[in-house]
Amino acid sequence: MKANLITFTILFISLFPAISKGTHSSQSLPTADTDCTPAITIDVVPEMGSFDNLEGTVSCADPATHHVAVYIFTANGWWSKPTFANPLTLIQPDGSWNANYTTGGTDHLATMLIAFLVPDSYTPPLMGGGSTLPAELFANTLANDRVLRFSDFRWTVKQFDTPVGPGPNLFSGLPEDVWIDGNGRLHLTISQHNGQWFSTEVFTRETLGYGTYVFYTTGQLDQLDENIILGLFTWDNNAPANYYREIDIEIAKWGNPANPNNAQFVVQPWDTPGNLHGFHIAPTTNQLTHAFSWDRERVTFTISTSHQYPPDPNDILATWAYAQPDNIPPTGPANARINLWLYWGSPPANGEPEEVIIDGFQFLPHNSLFLPFVAYEN
Repeated sequence: MKANLITFTILFISLFPAISKGTHSSQSLPTADTDCTPAITIDVVPEMGSFDNLEGTVSCADPATHHVAVYIFTANGWWSKPTFANPLTLIQPDGSWNANYTTGGTDHLATMLIAFLVPDSYTPPLMGGGSTLPAELFANTLANDRVLRFSDFRWTVKQFDTPVGPGPNLFSGLPEDVWIDGNGRLHLTISQHNGQWFSTEVFTRETLGYGTYVFYTTGQLDQLDENIILGLFTWDNNAPANYYREIDIEIAKWGNPANPNNAQFVVQPWDTPGNLHGFHIAPTTNQLTHAFSWDRERVTFTISTSHQYPPDPNDILATWAYAQPDNIPPTGPANARINLWLYWGSPPANGEPEEVIIDGFQFLPHNSLFLPFVAYEN
Protein backbone atom coordinates (compact mmCIF):
# COMPACT_ATOMS: atom_id res chain seq x y z
CA MET A 1 0.00 0.00 0.00
CA LYS A 2 1.40 3.39 -0.97
CA ALA A 3 2.04 5.87 1.83
CA ASN A 4 1.40 9.62 1.88
CA LEU A 5 -1.08 9.64 -1.00
CA ILE A 6 -1.51 13.09 -2.50
CA THR A 7 -3.94 13.71 -5.35
CA PHE A 8 -3.00 16.05 -8.18
CA THR A 9 -5.72 17.04 -10.64
CA ILE A 10 -4.63 18.06 -14.13
CA LEU A 11 -6.78 18.17 -17.28
CA PHE A 12 -5.05 18.02 -20.67
CA ILE A 13 -7.04 19.33 -23.67
CA SER A 14 -5.42 19.40 -27.10
CA LEU A 15 -6.26 22.57 -28.99
CA PHE A 16 -3.82 22.28 -31.87
CA PRO A 17 -3.87 20.00 -34.93
CA ALA A 18 -3.51 16.35 -33.97
CA ILE A 19 -0.93 14.05 -35.48
CA SER A 20 -3.08 11.79 -37.60
CA LYS A 21 -0.81 8.81 -38.05
CA GLY A 22 1.24 8.68 -34.87
CA THR A 23 4.44 9.87 -33.31
CA HIS A 24 7.81 8.73 -34.56
CA SER A 25 11.21 8.35 -32.93
CA SER A 26 14.60 7.59 -34.47
CA GLN A 27 15.16 4.05 -35.66
CA SER A 28 18.23 1.84 -35.55
CA LEU A 29 18.87 -1.43 -37.33
CA PRO A 30 19.67 -4.71 -35.59
CA THR A 31 23.34 -5.43 -35.19
CA ALA A 32 25.53 -8.47 -34.63
CA ASP A 33 27.71 -6.51 -32.17
CA THR A 34 27.72 -8.66 -29.03
CA ASP A 35 28.73 -5.66 -26.91
CA CYS A 36 25.55 -3.68 -27.54
CA THR A 37 22.45 -3.91 -25.37
CA PRO A 38 19.20 -5.33 -26.84
CA ALA A 39 16.55 -2.64 -27.11
CA ILE A 40 13.01 -2.12 -28.36
CA THR A 41 11.17 1.11 -29.15
CA ILE A 42 7.60 1.95 -30.00
CA ASP A 43 8.01 4.42 -32.85
CA VAL A 44 4.44 4.99 -34.03
CA VAL A 45 1.66 5.39 -31.47
CA PRO A 46 -1.87 5.72 -32.87
CA GLU A 47 -4.15 8.31 -31.37
CA MET A 48 -6.77 7.21 -28.88
CA GLY A 49 -9.67 5.73 -30.85
CA SER A 50 -7.57 4.88 -33.91
CA PHE A 51 -7.44 1.34 -35.29
CA ASP A 52 -3.98 1.79 -36.82
CA ASN A 53 -1.19 -0.58 -35.78
CA LEU A 54 1.68 -0.04 -33.39
CA GLU A 55 5.03 0.21 -35.15
CA GLY A 56 8.48 -0.06 -33.68
CA THR A 57 12.12 -1.05 -33.94
CA VAL A 58 14.39 -3.64 -32.33
CA SER A 59 18.16 -3.30 -32.12
CA CYS A 60 21.02 -5.54 -30.93
CA ALA A 61 18.91 -8.70 -31.27
CA ASP A 62 18.67 -11.27 -34.06
CA PRO A 63 15.20 -11.03 -35.68
CA ALA A 64 15.38 -14.75 -36.45
CA THR A 65 15.50 -15.73 -32.76
CA HIS A 66 13.39 -13.03 -31.12
CA HIS A 67 9.82 -11.76 -31.25
CA VAL A 68 7.80 -8.87 -29.84
CA ALA A 69 5.09 -9.38 -27.23
CA VAL A 70 2.54 -6.55 -26.99
CA TYR A 71 0.19 -5.99 -24.06
CA ILE A 72 -2.43 -3.28 -23.69
CA PHE A 73 -4.42 -2.00 -20.71
CA THR A 74 -8.12 -1.29 -21.17
CA ALA A 75 -11.05 -0.86 -18.80
CA ASN A 76 -10.97 -4.67 -18.50
CA GLY A 77 -7.29 -4.92 -17.53
CA TRP A 78 -4.20 -6.19 -19.38
CA TRP A 79 -4.57 -8.15 -22.63
CA SER A 80 -2.14 -10.00 -24.89
CA LYS A 81 -2.12 -8.74 -28.48
CA PRO A 82 -2.81 -9.41 -31.28
CA THR A 83 -4.66 -12.55 -30.06
CA PHE A 84 -4.33 -15.54 -27.73
CA ALA A 85 -3.77 -17.72 -30.79
CA ASN A 86 -1.03 -15.40 -32.11
CA PRO A 87 0.38 -13.45 -29.15
CA LEU A 88 3.79 -12.71 -30.71
CA THR A 89 4.75 -10.28 -33.47
CA LEU A 90 7.47 -10.99 -36.03
CA ILE A 91 10.56 -8.80 -36.25
CA GLN A 92 11.55 -7.98 -39.83
CA PRO A 93 15.17 -8.40 -41.02
CA ASP A 94 15.70 -4.62 -40.75
CA GLY A 95 14.59 -4.67 -37.09
CA SER A 96 11.15 -3.15 -37.67
CA TRP A 97 7.93 -4.61 -36.30
CA ASN A 98 4.23 -3.88 -36.80
CA ALA A 99 1.57 -5.11 -34.37
CA ASN A 100 -2.20 -5.12 -34.65
CA TYR A 101 -3.40 -4.38 -31.12
CA THR A 102 -7.06 -3.52 -31.91
CA THR A 103 -8.48 -7.01 -32.36
CA GLY A 104 -11.55 -6.75 -30.16
CA GLY A 105 -13.63 -4.94 -27.56
CA THR A 106 -12.36 -1.51 -26.55
CA ASP A 107 -8.75 -2.12 -27.61
CA HIS A 108 -8.71 1.17 -29.54
CA LEU A 109 -9.30 2.99 -26.23
CA ALA A 110 -6.35 1.40 -24.40
CA THR A 111 -4.58 3.80 -22.06
CA MET A 112 -1.33 1.86 -21.65
CA LEU A 113 0.65 -0.01 -24.31
CA ILE A 114 3.84 -1.97 -23.70
CA ALA A 115 6.07 -3.95 -26.07
CA PHE A 116 8.58 -6.56 -24.86
CA LEU A 117 11.58 -7.96 -26.73
CA VAL A 118 11.23 -11.72 -26.22
CA PRO A 119 13.84 -14.43 -26.89
CA ASP A 120 12.41 -17.54 -28.53
CA SER A 121 13.48 -19.56 -25.48
CA TYR A 122 10.79 -17.85 -23.38
CA THR A 123 7.01 -18.12 -23.72
CA PRO A 124 5.39 -14.96 -22.32
CA PRO A 125 2.18 -15.39 -20.30
CA LEU A 126 -1.19 -14.80 -21.91
CA MET A 127 -3.16 -11.98 -20.30
CA GLY A 128 -6.94 -11.81 -20.48
CA GLY A 129 -7.95 -8.98 -18.18
CA GLY A 130 -5.54 -9.17 -15.24
CA SER A 131 -4.90 -6.04 -13.19
CA THR A 132 -1.09 -6.39 -13.22
CA LEU A 133 1.55 -7.84 -15.49
CA PRO A 134 3.47 -10.74 -13.89
CA ALA A 135 6.99 -10.09 -12.61
CA GLU A 136 8.29 -13.04 -14.64
CA LEU A 137 7.55 -11.10 -17.82
CA PHE A 138 10.01 -8.37 -16.88
CA ALA A 139 12.55 -10.87 -15.56
CA ASN A 140 12.63 -13.07 -18.68
CA THR A 141 12.45 -10.51 -21.50
CA LEU A 142 15.36 -8.47 -22.80
CA ALA A 143 13.84 -4.98 -22.99
CA ASN A 144 10.54 -3.13 -23.10
CA ASP A 145 9.09 0.23 -24.10
CA ARG A 146 5.90 1.81 -22.72
CA VAL A 147 3.55 4.52 -23.91
CA LEU A 148 0.64 6.05 -21.98
CA ARG A 149 -2.35 7.66 -23.68
CA PHE A 150 -3.38 10.29 -21.17
CA SER A 151 -5.57 13.36 -21.65
CA ASP A 152 -5.49 13.18 -25.46
CA PHE A 153 -1.70 13.04 -25.63
CA ARG A 154 0.82 10.23 -25.95
CA TRP A 155 3.35 10.06 -23.12
CA THR A 156 6.66 8.23 -22.95
CA VAL A 157 7.60 6.68 -19.60
CA LYS A 158 11.19 7.47 -18.62
CA GLN A 159 13.12 4.30 -17.65
CA PHE A 160 16.72 4.13 -16.36
CA ASP A 161 18.31 1.57 -14.05
CA THR A 162 21.46 3.69 -13.77
CA PRO A 163 21.45 7.18 -12.21
CA VAL A 164 20.48 10.05 -14.54
CA GLY A 165 19.21 13.59 -14.06
CA PRO A 166 17.46 15.09 -12.32
CA GLY A 167 18.92 14.04 -9.01
CA PRO A 168 20.60 11.90 -10.29
CA ASN A 169 17.99 9.19 -9.86
CA LEU A 170 16.97 5.77 -11.04
CA PHE A 171 13.69 5.97 -12.97
CA SER A 172 11.15 3.16 -12.92
CA GLY A 173 8.94 2.28 -15.85
CA LEU A 174 7.17 -0.59 -14.09
CA PRO A 175 3.37 -0.52 -14.44
CA GLU A 176 3.00 -0.64 -10.65
CA ASP A 177 5.07 2.55 -10.35
CA VAL A 178 3.60 4.68 -13.16
CA TRP A 179 0.20 3.89 -14.65
CA ILE A 180 -3.20 5.08 -15.84
CA ASP A 181 -6.10 3.95 -13.65
CA GLY A 182 -9.61 3.00 -14.71
CA ASN A 183 -10.72 6.62 -14.40
CA GLY A 184 -8.04 7.82 -16.82
CA ARG A 185 -5.83 9.33 -14.12
CA LEU A 186 -2.04 9.21 -14.19
CA HIS A 187 -0.19 7.91 -11.13
CA LEU A 188 3.46 8.77 -10.39
CA THR A 189 5.39 7.31 -7.47
CA ILE A 190 8.57 7.20 -5.47
CA SER A 191 9.12 3.51 -4.77
CA GLN A 192 11.74 1.06 -3.55
CA HIS A 193 12.87 -2.12 -5.33
CA ASN A 194 15.60 -4.43 -4.04
CA GLY A 195 16.85 -1.77 -1.66
CA GLN A 196 17.04 0.98 -4.30
CA TRP A 197 14.75 4.01 -4.60
CA PHE A 198 13.20 4.87 -7.96
CA SER A 199 11.65 8.10 -9.24
CA THR A 200 9.13 8.44 -12.09
CA GLU A 201 8.69 10.77 -15.06
CA VAL A 202 6.51 11.02 -18.17
CA PHE A 203 6.72 13.35 -21.15
CA THR A 204 4.62 14.05 -24.21
CA ARG A 205 5.70 12.71 -27.58
CA GLU A 206 3.98 15.72 -29.11
CA THR A 207 5.91 18.99 -28.92
CA LEU A 208 4.30 22.23 -27.80
CA GLY A 209 6.35 25.47 -27.62
CA TYR A 210 4.95 28.96 -27.05
CA GLY A 211 1.62 28.96 -25.24
CA THR A 212 -0.01 28.65 -21.84
CA TYR A 213 0.52 25.60 -19.65
CA VAL A 214 -1.97 25.11 -16.83
CA PHE A 215 -1.77 22.45 -14.12
CA TYR A 216 -4.61 21.88 -11.67
CA THR A 217 -3.77 20.08 -8.43
CA THR A 218 -5.72 18.79 -5.46
CA GLY A 219 -3.88 17.72 -2.32
CA GLN A 220 -1.74 18.99 0.53
CA LEU A 221 1.42 19.77 -1.42
CA ASP A 222 3.10 21.05 1.71
CA GLN A 223 3.09 17.45 3.00
CA LEU A 224 5.53 16.18 0.39
CA ASP A 225 8.66 14.79 2.03
CA GLU A 226 11.54 17.28 2.11
CA ASN A 227 13.57 15.11 -0.26
CA ILE A 228 10.79 14.77 -2.87
CA ILE A 229 10.24 17.21 -5.75
CA LEU A 230 7.20 17.45 -8.01
CA GLY A 231 8.15 19.05 -11.33
CA LEU A 232 5.77 20.50 -13.94
CA PHE A 233 7.86 21.81 -16.81
CA THR A 234 8.97 22.05 -20.43
CA TRP A 235 12.07 20.41 -21.90
CA ASP A 236 13.85 19.99 -25.24
CA ASN A 237 16.67 17.41 -25.26
CA ASN A 238 18.21 18.98 -28.37
CA ALA A 239 18.52 22.56 -27.14
CA PRO A 240 21.44 22.76 -24.66
CA ALA A 241 22.31 26.22 -25.99
CA ASN A 242 18.86 27.37 -24.80
CA TYR A 243 19.11 25.55 -21.46
CA TYR A 244 16.89 22.84 -22.95
CA ARG A 245 13.97 25.32 -23.17
CA GLU A 246 13.30 24.50 -19.53
CA ILE A 247 10.61 26.45 -17.69
CA ASP A 248 9.56 25.03 -14.32
CA ILE A 249 6.99 25.03 -11.61
CA GLU A 250 8.46 22.99 -8.76
CA ILE A 251 6.98 21.92 -5.44
CA ALA A 252 9.92 21.20 -3.15
CA LYS A 253 11.64 21.90 0.16
CA TRP A 254 15.03 20.91 -1.35
CA GLY A 255 16.06 18.70 1.56
CA ASN A 256 15.25 21.28 4.25
CA PRO A 257 12.06 20.59 6.25
CA ALA A 258 12.22 24.14 7.64
CA ASN A 259 12.53 25.78 4.22
CA PRO A 260 10.25 28.87 4.25
CA ASN A 261 9.60 28.35 0.53
CA ASN A 262 8.10 25.07 -0.66
CA ALA A 263 7.37 26.11 -4.26
CA GLN A 264 9.11 28.07 -6.99
CA PHE A 265 8.84 29.42 -10.54
CA VAL A 266 12.00 29.12 -12.65
CA VAL A 267 13.34 30.11 -16.06
CA GLN A 268 16.61 28.22 -16.49
CA PRO A 269 19.40 28.58 -15.60
CA TRP A 270 18.08 28.73 -12.05
CA ASP A 271 21.30 30.10 -10.54
CA THR A 272 21.31 33.28 -12.67
CA PRO A 273 20.17 36.15 -10.43
CA GLY A 274 16.54 37.01 -11.10
CA ASN A 275 15.65 33.68 -12.75
CA LEU A 276 13.92 32.10 -9.73
CA HIS A 277 10.94 33.18 -7.62
CA GLY A 278 10.20 31.17 -4.47
CA PHE A 279 7.06 31.24 -2.33
CA HIS A 280 5.14 29.26 0.28
CA ILE A 281 2.06 27.08 -0.16
CA ALA A 282 0.11 27.11 3.11
CA PRO A 283 -1.02 23.83 4.74
CA THR A 284 -4.67 24.85 4.37
CA THR A 285 -4.37 25.16 0.59
CA ASN A 286 -5.92 22.07 -1.02
CA GLN A 287 -6.91 23.15 -4.56
CA LEU A 288 -4.34 24.97 -6.66
CA THR A 289 -4.02 26.12 -10.25
CA HIS A 290 -0.42 26.42 -11.50
CA ALA A 291 0.17 28.16 -14.82
CA PHE A 292 2.81 29.76 -16.98
CA SER A 293 2.44 31.56 -20.28
CA TRP A 294 5.54 31.50 -22.48
CA ASP A 295 6.19 33.83 -25.40
CA ARG A 296 9.12 35.68 -26.94
CA GLU A 297 8.93 38.71 -24.63
CA ARG A 298 8.09 37.21 -21.23
CA VAL A 299 7.11 34.22 -19.15
CA THR A 300 4.26 34.93 -16.75
CA PHE A 301 3.60 32.54 -13.86
CA THR A 302 0.63 32.34 -11.50
CA ILE A 303 -0.50 30.03 -8.76
CA SER A 304 -4.01 30.46 -7.40
CA THR A 305 -6.20 28.83 -4.78
CA SER A 306 -9.07 27.58 -6.91
CA HIS A 307 -9.60 25.44 -9.99
CA GLN A 308 -10.15 28.27 -12.41
CA TYR A 309 -8.07 29.75 -15.21
CA PRO A 310 -7.69 32.62 -15.78
CA PRO A 311 -7.92 32.97 -12.00
CA ASP A 312 -10.04 35.37 -10.01
CA PRO A 313 -7.63 38.10 -8.84
CA ASN A 314 -8.70 37.42 -5.25
CA ASP A 315 -7.54 33.80 -5.57
CA ILE A 316 -3.98 34.51 -6.72
CA LEU A 317 -1.48 33.16 -4.22
CA ALA A 318 1.68 34.03 -6.15
CA THR A 319 2.47 35.61 -9.49
CA TRP A 320 5.68 36.49 -11.27
CA ALA A 321 6.51 38.00 -14.64
CA TYR A 322 9.92 37.20 -16.09
CA ALA A 323 10.59 39.87 -18.71
CA GLN A 324 14.16 39.42 -19.91
CA PRO A 325 13.69 38.64 -23.63
CA ASP A 326 17.38 37.96 -24.20
CA ASN A 327 17.24 35.12 -21.66
CA ILE A 328 13.87 33.59 -22.57
CA PRO A 329 14.22 30.39 -24.60
CA PRO A 330 12.87 30.71 -28.14
CA THR A 331 10.01 28.48 -29.15
CA GLY A 332 10.94 25.05 -30.41
CA PRO A 333 10.16 21.34 -30.08
CA ALA A 334 9.84 21.28 -26.30
CA ASN A 335 7.49 18.80 -24.71
CA ALA A 336 5.51 18.85 -21.46
CA ARG A 337 6.93 16.79 -18.61
CA ILE A 338 5.77 15.74 -15.17
CA ASN A 339 8.13 14.09 -12.72
CA LEU A 340 8.37 13.03 -9.10
CA TRP A 341 11.99 12.72 -8.04
CA LEU A 342 14.44 12.62 -5.14
CA TYR A 343 16.74 15.50 -4.23
CA TRP A 344 20.33 14.37 -4.97
CA GLY A 345 18.86 10.88 -5.25
CA SER A 346 18.53 10.72 -1.45
CA PRO A 347 15.82 8.44 0.00
CA PRO A 348 12.69 10.07 1.44
CA ALA A 349 13.55 11.40 4.90
CA ASN A 350 10.54 9.58 6.33
CA GLY A 351 11.57 6.33 4.64
CA GLU A 352 8.16 5.97 3.00
CA PRO A 353 7.13 5.62 -0.66
CA GLU A 354 5.11 8.45 -2.21
CA GLU A 355 2.36 8.66 -4.79
CA VAL A 356 0.62 11.44 -6.68
CA ILE A 357 -2.48 11.18 -8.85
CA ILE A 358 -2.67 13.42 -11.89
CA ASP A 359 -5.99 13.91 -13.66
CA GLY A 360 -5.04 16.11 -16.59
CA PHE A 361 -3.26 19.18 -17.97
CA GLN A 362 -4.23 22.01 -20.30
CA PHE A 363 -2.11 23.51 -23.05
CA LEU A 364 -3.31 26.58 -24.92
CA PRO A 365 -1.45 27.84 -27.99
CA HIS A 366 -1.53 31.63 -28.16
CA ASN A 367 -4.66 33.14 -29.73
CA SER A 368 -6.72 30.00 -29.03
CA LEU A 369 -9.96 29.52 -27.12
CA PHE A 370 -9.40 28.30 -23.57
CA LEU A 371 -11.95 25.70 -22.48
CA PRO A 372 -13.22 25.51 -18.87
CA PHE A 373 -11.59 23.04 -16.54
CA VAL A 374 -13.75 20.15 -15.32
CA ALA A 375 -12.34 18.07 -12.47
CA TYR A 376 -12.87 14.36 -12.09
CA GLU A 377 -15.30 13.62 -9.26
CA ASN A 378 -14.79 10.50 -7.12
